[in-house]
Amino acid sequence: VANMDGGAAFVNPYGQKLFGLEGDDHVKRTNVLEFFAKSERARGQREIIPAIVSLGRLEFETIGRNFTTGQTFPLQCTGFVIPDAKTGAPAFIGAVAHDITERKRSEQELSRRDIYLTEGQSISHTGSWAWHPASEIGFWSNEFFRILGYEPNAVPPTPATFHAAVHPEDRDEV
Repeated sequence: VANMDGGAAFVNPYGQKLFGLEGDDHVKRTNVLEFFAKSERARGQREIIPAIVSLGRLEFETIGRNFTTGQTFPLQCTGFVIPDAKTGAPAFIGAVAHDITERKRSEQELSRRDIYLTEGQSISHTGSWAWHPASEIGFWSNEFFRILGYEPNAVPPTPATFHAAVHPEDRDEV
């Protein structure tokens, strides 16, 4: 929680540990922009904080930093305005921040694996597909689209679209 001038007023114990703060006195000597990694401070000041104030609530990702180690880490945040009880005017800005380092690592690993799978399917001229009958949502790999003679994502990946690509003499059996 920070006042409207950016002065930090409160950080819970988990946040103090995450950001490497040494108690409440350290918190109160800190400006909210210092919680952002240096690369994100201008964005925080120019975009994020004004958006929180004008919208009242904002979901965003940013990069935080640990005051003690200098280590940076990705954060998923929800920023919100805390109004003055009497006037209703913005009195404080609060944020709930979650370290999403592990999620980002998982996303990068999935992306890496997807690249290898896509390349392997292209080299071997094989495709993959999935169909969820209850939701009627399908997926075809780019190579599967190519094998069937379609541009990727040009047609819906449905059983009917697949069936239309099957040679007419084979459709009954398929």
